[in-house]
Amino acid sequence: MPQDAGDLPALAEAEPVARLGPPGFDPGRVRFDSCERQFESVAKRWRQQYFRNGRWGGTIYGSADETYAKIRECKTVADLYALGLKNWVSERCALCGSEPDAWLEVGDEPDYEARWLTICLPCAEHLGAIATEARRAATTEIGAVHEGAGPKDIAQ
Repeated sequence: MPQDAGDLPALAEAEPVARLGPPGFDPGRVRFDSCERQFESVAKRWRQQYFRNGRWGGTIYGSADETYAKIRECKTVADLYALGLKNWVSERCALCGSEPDAWLEVGDEPDYEARWLTICLPCAEHLGAIATEARRAATTEIGAVHEGAGPKDIAQ
């Protein structure tokens, strides 16, 4: 688990994130998440997934109700890992393939038909540096880069 979430939960607040983006930037499409945050909701999400119409459904993990009881006894993320439920609290970076402790989700709210990327914090920082360099290069080539404008929108 290479990254530590540290003080980054402030990124989850819409106002500070909105100040980072250009006009029209939707801060709701950039979310901070972490293993610890996911851990806090595992029991609730498990129950939503496997308890329907007053009955527990089946799972690849065995008895859903017995697993639910074990989840409720977990005190740490490591306890969930020991149950084989790592995928309920972790994500994989779309860029480097790492499984970080903290990450950004960019795009739609995760769902079956949604589109989003999970990006670890080091890759997000690297993307920021790439974007800064791309902006410098575009400014040099075009003469001016207009906020929110594409190539067709820039007067030549």
